Amino acid sequence: MFAVGPLLREVLLTLTGSRPEARPGAHQRLLSAVIDKLSEAPEQSLHCGGGR
Repeated sequence: MFAVGPLLREVLLTLTGSRPEARPGAHQRLLSAVIDKLSEAPEQSLHCGGGR
């Protein structure tokens, strides 16, 4: 799991939506930017309650 800021969240929503690409190559450029940002981000632990 990764913690992301508001701008990266919106980019991820754009990439996973069904809207057509606004400009040629825009999807690939956004995807490259997301990969760069996520590769730099520290992983966040996912803790589930109720440890039995």
